Amino acid sequence: MSVPAIRRATPDDLDTVVRALVDGFQDDPLYRWFTHPQRFDEVMAAMFRADARDTYIPGGEAYLAEDGSGAALWRPPPGHFPRSRAERLRSIPALAGISGLASFSRIWRLMARTAAEHPCEPHWYLSLLAVEQARQRDGVGSALMAHVLARVDADHLPAYVENSKARNLEFYERHGFRTFKRLEFAPGGPHL
Repeated sequence: MSVPAIRRATPDDLDTVVRALVDGFQDDPLYRWFTHPQRFDEVMAAMFRADARDTYIPGGEAYLAEDGSGAALWRPPPGHFPRSRAERLRSIPALAGISGLASFSRIWRLMARTAAEHPCEPHWYLSLLAVEQARQRDGVGSALMAHVLARVDADHLPAYVENSKARNLEFYERHGFRTFKRLEFAPGGPHL
């Protein structure tokens, strides 16, 4: 199967971006760990939609495989959004909607820990990269990655990604990423 062209996503592509992300994250252990289990697709679609619509598409750093089979959302330098304690507290209702009350402490710990570990120096941050399950290992993810990594290299800046699927480590290493830390969130739970 041929690898589709990659382009910037527009507001008209929002539904396609969300579909690719939800399908690509179906078997992600970390997302499954903190998300309300009976409403996974609905909750993930709402979360991905808000991120893509409010941050990545308007910022020009949302990318889509032309056939809709994959999407990538990047944050350009500085690469992170510093959030105050008040902002984090205001996010509690939305986070509870994602996780359900029973798993709320999981998502809260996850967000606090990843924020604490996120690099402070300027970098490109690959927030989300997903390829529909039926197209995984067809080169779509590599095409999405290469599309932005050329700019990252031209900027002479590092790139940062968090990964929760062991089978993806080889993929990221092929693209120049290296594991520097393993984060555990609960005994026997998933890691990042």
